Amino acid sequence: HYNKAMPRKSQLKTKNRPAADLDQVAADLASPTRTRDLLYRQPDEDLPGAGQYYCLVCARHMTDRQALLEHRRGKPHKRRLKELGDKPYAQAEADAAGGLGVYSRPAVGDKRRRIVEPLKPELSLPAAGSSAPIEPAATPAKAARLVEQPMRTGNKDL
Repeated sequence: HYNKAMPRKSQLKTKNRPAADLDQVAADLASPTRTRDLLYRQPDEDLPGAGQYYCLVCARHMTDRQALLEHRRGKPHKRRLKELGDKPYAQAEADAAGGLGVYSRPAVGDKRRRIVEPLKPELSLPAAGSSAPIEPAATPAKAARLVEQPMRTGNKDL
């Protein structure tokens, strides 16, 4: 690491610092009182720049006005602005992704398809013990019936 300013491990720690989530930043921007409190706060010696130079989009404090202006021209700030342009992630969306609250009962015979097949006149069976011949039913009104057959798949072994 002779030619670099700091070791690679330290570079990664600095680069990947946790920032405020997009939904938190969107909530800060949506609330005028919260925005005012973040931008115009009392000087705090524990924060960089005494807490006077704050970027709402990135949720970061800068040391001075020049650093804030340079930050606003930079790629990370512009990338964050672009990310904020999308709809903020909601808890309902998270629940739906996890399968909560979106269950819909499957239709009967969902895994089978129904095929309409012409029907021959149904035969009526005589009562048990009688010697009457088997004849067609008196009302062959049903012209077709639904027959359930398994769906065909690409595998011929099934």
